[in-house]
Amino acid sequence: MPYGSGDGGFQFTSTKFEYTATPGKKRGWDITIKPKDVTDFREFSLSLSDDGYGTLQALSNNRQPMSFRGYITQVK
Repeated sequence: MPYGSGDGGFQFTSTKFEYTATPGKKRGWDITIKPKDVTDFREFSLSLSDDGYGTLQALSNNRQPMSFRGYITQVK
């Protein structure tokens, strides 16, 4: 069964979190987000390149780490 509400995706909202953003290698950014009001996830690490490529690693308290890769684009 998929994680979350059963629709195949993650379903949560966090309004209380800490984050840090530091310049990464090759003009990109490394961002760490630590939710304080979500019990399933303890940290998200997002690495962004200057051309929009991103890697997200989700660290869970109950599961193995999950990684996602792709491009970030502006919503039109």
